[in-house]
Amino acid sequence: MRIGIGRYLKNTNRTTISVLGGLAWQNTVYNPIVLPIATENVATAVINTNVQLFKFNKMNLDLNAVLLPALSEAGRVYIFYQRVLLDKDHRQSLMKYLVLR
Repeated sequence: MRIGIGRYLKNTNRTTISVLGGLAWQNTVYNPIVLPIATENVATAVINTNVQLFKFNKMNLDLNAVLLPALSEAGRVYIFYQRVLLDKDHRQSLMKYLVLR
C-alpha cells in the first residue's frame, strides 16, 4: 500500500519529466518452512522520478528510478531503476535492483 503526490516538471509533446514522493507500507508473509520469519512489516518513504523523451520516427527513451528508504528499519534502502531505449529497429531495456542494508 502506498500514498503520494507528484508533479510534472516538464510535460510537452516530446518530453515528460515527473517526480513523486510519498509513503508506503509493505507486509510480506514468508513461508515458515523456507524462512523462519513469519511476517515482515516495513514502512518506507517513496521517491520516484520519470523521464520520457520522444522523437517521432527516431527514438524513445524512458528512464525511471525509485528510491525506497525504510523508515522502520534504519539503513535499509531499496533502489530500482529502469532504462528503455526504443528506436525503429531495436529495443534495449536495462533493469537494476539494489537492496542496501
